[in-house]
Amino acid sequence: DYLVQNDWVPDVIIFQYVFSDMRKNSDREQILRFIDKIVDFVNNQKKPICILCNDINLTADFGGGINFFNDVAKGISNPKNYVPAHFNNSNRENHYEYGEQYPNNSLVFDGIPEEIMRIYNPYTSCASAQMLIERL
Repeated sequence: DYLVQNDWVPDVIIFQYVFSDMRKNSDREQILRFIDKIVDFVNNQKKPICILCNDINLTADFGGGINFFNDVAKGISNPKNYVPAHFNNSNRENHYEYGEQYPNNSLVFDGIPEEIMRIYNPYTSCASAQMLIERL
């Protein structure tokens, strides 16, 4: 609501693990109402806006949110570009094939400190899915 009630218009809207987090605390209808507000806001702007979604590569049935990417995409009028993509998840035997697969899933940084590895046990490769929409 804050975004749509202001006079400023962003160039880029990023949903970084938003849909999987919303799925934990909201039902499908609440998430779809949120998406409708964002889509209406974007469609009513006269300037180009990019929407970037990044989330775990799981559907809502498995605790993820990538199926909501499609709800965003379906609502955007006159998209100039629509790019769905995913990384090969080397941490699981299989993964959802969302759009094109990136050629590699290496992290952009090396040398995760041992303390962080021990405490947080992070993935050592990328495993998420993304969607980029560029609207004129």
